[in-house]
Amino acid sequence: MQVYTVLEEFVRARSLEALNHISAGYGGWAQLPEGLLRRSTMGVASMLGGEAARLNKTNGTAAALALLEDTAVSWITRRNGGMQLSELTFRWAGSNMQAEDLVDILQAVTIEKPFESMTSIIKRFGLPLQGTVKELLQSLARNRHSAAHAPSPGIPAVSLRSMPNDLVTLALAFDVLISRGAAAGHRSDADFRQGKAVKVSSIGLRTVTRLHGDEWRELKVGNQRGTRPVGSLVDVKAALLSKRAKTGDVLLFLERDGSVSDWTTTDLP
Repeated sequence: MQVYTVLEEFVRARSLEALNHISAGYGGWAQLPEGLLRRSTMGVASMLGGEAARLNKTNGTAAALALLEDTAVSWITRRNGGMQLSELTFRWAGSNMQAEDLVDILQAVTIEKPFESMTSIIKRFGLPLQGTVKELLQSLARNRHSAAHAPSPGIPAVSLRSMPNDLVTLALAFDVLISRGAAAGHRSDADFRQGKAVKVSSIGLRTVTRLHGDEWRELKVGNQRGTRPVGSLVDVKAALLSKRAKTGDVLLFLERDGSVSDWTTTDLP
């Protein structure tokens, strides 16, 4: 099912950006928390042969060799004092992402209780969520599998209608958390180095809603009273970024009907 594939690609791409942000930071291999160090070494080693074989079959020998070379470069940086984490660090083992794969990625960047933290972000923003994040991910994965393999998957129409919004909600929550973890890794914070969990309550959330046309207003989370009218979307975003970039606040932009228009994670723009 294309909806779930889009979520997988978003998680894959954003995870790679997080790895690159950590690699470009102030720490080195010795400063990585145990979980991330394990995934970027032994985890990559366990994935490498299978991924190289898959690439050789689907994209040719050159693609497989490029992956092997990139991985070798990553590991060589352990010797020369630099750090470049391999793109395989957060790659899941199967052909499709499972709910537990998302948990493993977030835990590696020291996010506390990933499912509960994603649920907290969604609820603090006042976005709809049926059940739990884990149940939603598992349901999307099951529907994706059914659509790919069953001649008549029989996915309920109500599920089809909600899937685009579910996708955006999950992507938003994941992005908020991995961005916070990546920012801590980039700075090589003491807590990050020691593997101390990032608490979701430490993440500031800002909501901006469209009034009409291109006029937007910032709202307090959980309170529909506007704090101040701020004008066009470009002006609102610029004003908030100038104030909130150093605090790591997340900016969420909502349409008049409450649907998500856009968001910006100032930890990892």
